[in-house]
Amino acid sequence: MQELAQVRAVAIDYGGTITDSSQPIDPKLRMRPVLPLAVAAFHQLAEMGYALVLASNTRPDQDRIKALEQAGVLHLFREDSVLESAKLGIAKPSPAFFDRVLDAAGNLEPEHVLMVGNNREHDIAPATAKGMIAALIERPDGLIPPPLPPRAFRLVAFAALPPVLRAARQYRGR
Repeated sequence: MQELAQVRAVAIDYGGTITDSSQPIDPKLRMRPVLPLAVAAFHQLAEMGYALVLASNTRPDQDRIKALEQAGVLHLFREDSVLESAKLGIAKPSPAFFDRVLDAAGNLEPEHVLMVGNNREHDIAPATAKGMIAALIERPDGLIPPPLPPRAFRLVAFAALPPVLRAARQYRGR
């Protein structure tokens, strides 16, 4: 996907995207912790120069900042780039939420922002409607997945993203 070579920021959903829904909820965090492979991917993306945005629907008792801090990746995010619906008063799939994503990405044009999530209706469709590129994390349920909108593709896991973006950059450099 040649469009990936233009990406400058990556917006990431939380639940089911960088966590494993089969794992227990951490009682201190009140949510599932960030997967170790996702932690590694965050570091790789930051080293590659991508701006990172967390774009998460949350309940009032959830604080994704604590989860990112526990995972050792909070420092990779600018202060204003951890977006939690409970704090914002707007949630995905609202177009207003995705306006905030673009703002947090550094006011980039939508085609320079990649949204990664595990929900076609809440993460992928509204992001592509804004002109962003989107990556859907496949759910291992064995069901035939619905078609994706234009400018969207599938990933087996968030951890697979850095090599995909690295390959897109190399392709662009040819």
